[in-house]
Parts: sequence; structure tokens; C-alpha cells
Amino acid sequence: MAKKILILEPSSTIQKLFTDKLKKSDVELTFETNGVKFLWSLFSNVPDVILINAKTNNPKSIELVRLIKTMDKLKTIPVALFATSDYAFENFFMKNCGADSFIHVTQTTLVSDINLLVSLSGSSALSIPVQSDIMKDAIMSKLFSLAKNLDSVEKIVEGFVDVVTEFCEVPAAAVYLIENGTPTEYYVTGSNFTETETKEFLTVCTDDFEKMHPDLNLSKIVPQKVHTKNRLDSYRTGTVPLSSYQCIGLTSELKENIGMLSIVKEGNFTARQLDLVKYCANQCSLILENAILMKKKNQFEKRVRKAFSRFVPEQIIDQLVDEADTSDTVASGEKRVIAILFSDIRSFTSISELNKPETIVAFLNRYFTIMVNIIKKHGGTIDKFIGDAIMALFGAPVSYEDNAR
Repeated sequence: MAKKILILEPSSTIQKLFTDKLKKSDVELTFETNGVKFLWSLFSNVPDVILINAKTNNPKSIELVRLIKTMDKLKTIPVALFATSDYAFENFFMKNCGADSFIHVTQTTLVSDINLLVSLSGSSALSIPVQSDIMKDAIMSKLFSLAKNLDSVEKIVEGFVDVVTEFCEVPAAAVYLIENGTPTEYYVTGSNFTETETKEFLTVCTDDFEKMHPDLNLSKIVPQKVHTKNRLDSYRTGTVPLSSYQCIGLTSELKENIGMLSIVKEGNFTARQLDLVKYCANQCSLILENAILMKKKNQFEKRVRKAFSRFVPEQIIDQLVDEADTSDTVASGEKRVIAILFSDIRSFTSISELNKPETIVAFLNRYFTIMVNIIKKHGGTIDKFIGDAIMALFGAPVSYEDNAR
């Protein structure tokens, strides 16, 4: 059975290089282009070998390796960092994260290096990462286990709030997100918060978020309370005022603001707590960004399938969904050469005059059913029915090399 190799590499050129070099090896390659999708693949289909581009950021390659090496389910999987050129920090990387190897992709030893890793799969002699920051490693582990919930923004937020309140020991937190240009607000407070205290906290949060995004209308925003597994009451004694408040922007991979995290606590935040909350926010931002994008794509797919499923072949709908990133793709116009089929029933007027209405309706239903199936089978799209006539398109919404044929 072919050994499964999971590779984190955004460049299609480097992906092709791996594919070409290993085409004669008994391996099955899976490529992911960012850390979140990589972790999702890792948890859903455990590979035999893991390869990570050393220059990966957000999360960094070192952090990914440390995470993998601290999880019982994954620690017997060989993990290698790789680079496409000489990398000055390879020894540092190896020593500080526990990678089992450092591979130079362009060298002639690539195949033998990977074969060696394959042979080590399941071995107890693999590297153990050097401990760095145990708290951050634990945060990383918890946050990226959320990758399996990418299809639910709400579950990601719940998990994010769980981590923030637990590791930063705060009794209340709020998360603002921008989804399709619309702001949403999630919050959690301990049961020992009064209604007035909760309202005051959320008002301060909203004011700060409004400063970040003065163009957004927050007047109609309805805060959604999320559930947490933590006992938030234990982080508040009631003897000290809620005097410390922090808000941290959530940024995408392209450094665009996608939301905000706000927290409050009694007394003062320690430098350590502030460091941890910023770490949580930075690491979870990418997960939230991907969850928002996936939610948008799922909504788009539902609209497309609802609009086209009756008259468009399933494979065309699949292609539309795969090729389009957002609903804007379909909304925008495009000039294109297509083929149009007009088909009607010869002598339909005479046939109608000689038969009962119910007979004609049954006849048309059967005729349209047969014709629609034939048109869809050949990649056509039904545009409209005109009495007994059918107008069908070949080349829209999906184009072919020879639409007329």
C-alpha cells in the first residue's frame, strides 16, 4: 500500500517538483497551501510522513512541528522541514522544534531522504521537541484542534473563547467578526455578572470596534451569547473592581482586520497574561478567517444549487462551485461565444386542436422530461420553456472547447 505523505507547500511549482521527483516512488502525495487546511487534513486523514516548508508563517513551521510532536496520535509520524535553497537556520530549526530531518528539495538526495523518512514511520526513535513555552504549546494544541470545525464559525468562536478565558483567566470575553461585510458579535460572561455589568462591557467593546470600523453600522448588531466549558465565576472574586480591559484586533493572512477580541478582568493584567492573549488572538485569526471563507462558500454553493439544480447538470454545478470563490463571480457579467439550441414540436398546434387539454399536458411533461435529461447529459443548460419550445445553452455558465459540438 502506498505511503501517504502530507506536504505543506503553497507554491504550485514546488508541488509539481515533488510530484515529478516522487512519481516512481510508492507514495501518495497530498498538498495543502496553508496551516489551517494542513492541520485539518492532518487530523482527518493521518499520514505516514509530514513535510513542512521551513518558511511557513501563521502559524510558523516551528510551531507546527512542536504541536505535532506533542500529540500522542501524531508523535510517531516522521516530520521534516524543507527548503528550496540553502537555509542558514536549518540546525536551529532542527534543535528547537524536534523535526526529524531537514530536506533540500532541489538536491539529488530528495527521493532517498524521503524514503528514509518513510522507513521511520511509527518508529519510537524519532525526535522529541525541545520544550519552549509549555503554555503556548498547549494553546496551540487546543486552537488548532478547532480546525475540524471549519464549517462552523460559531464553534470556532466558542473554542477560541474557551482558550482565551482559560489561559488568560478572564471572566468575560467578546469576539467581533466581519462576515461578508456584516459585523457579528459573540460574547461570554460569568454567571456572577449582572445584566448591567454585561451590558456595560459590551457597550465598551462595541465602541472600540466602531473606532476600528467607522464605516460599519453597528446599531442593529445583536450580541450572541456562546457557551464555554470553563467556570468563569472562578476568575472573579467580586472583591476587586473590573478595572482592566483589553481589545486586540484580529487580522487575516493579508494583514486585513477581520474582527476584534475584547476581555476584562479584576485588578491588572500581568505582562504574561497580555502576552498569552495576544498569542491566542494571532494564532486563531487564521482559523477564523478560513471558517468565514468556508461559510461564505457554503452559502454560495447552496444558492447556486438551488438556482441551477433543476435545469443544469450536476457536474456543471460542481464546476461552478469549485471555480468560483464568491457569489461575485456569478453576479458579474462576461462576454462569451456560446451555442444556443431551439427545439419545438412539429405541428404542435394541430396536435393541440385534436386532443384534450389533459392529454396535451401529460404529453408535454413526458416530452420535456426526456429532452431536459438529454440536454443535461450533453452539458447543456435549460434557459427557458416557450410553450412547446425549449431554449438551451451550451457554453454557459460553464464553457467548453467546442460549445457547438
